[in-house]
Amino acid sequence: MDHEEKLMSDMKTMMALPGLWLAIAMLAGCSNPVQDEQDRLKMVQNTGSVEEVCEQSRKVADAALASKDEQYSTLHTMADVDCLTAELHPGTSYDQTTNSAATRIEADNMDTLGAGMGANSQ
Repeated sequence: MDHEEKLMSDMKTMMALPGLWLAIAMLAGCSNPVQDEQDRLKMVQNTGSVEEVCEQSRKVADAALASKDEQYSTLHTMADVDCLTAELHPGTSYDQTTNSAATRIEADNMDTLGAGMGANSQ
C-alpha cells in the first residue's frame, strides 16, 4: 500500500465516525447561552434604542428559562424594567448612565429596600 492509498484509507476511517466529529465540534463550540445573550445585551445597551434593549433583555430571560438557569426570575424582572422603559420613552436611545444594571434594583437588594421602607412607614 503506497502513501496515497494509506491516506485515502485513513480518510475513509475518519469519515466513518461522523458522530465523533460532531461531538468534538459541539464541545469545541460549547458556551453558556445566557452569557452569550448577556454579552449581546451589553452591546445593544451601548448602541441601541430602548426597544432594542427590551427585545434583547427578553432574549436573555428566554435563554435563562431554556437552560433552567436559577437567575431566570431576576433576568425576567430586569427585562420587564427594560420593556417598561421602552414603553415610557419610545424611540429614544438607551442611556447607559441612567438605566444601567448598576442603577437597577436587583432582586437581592429587595429585602433591604423593603426593610427600609417598612421602618420609615411606621
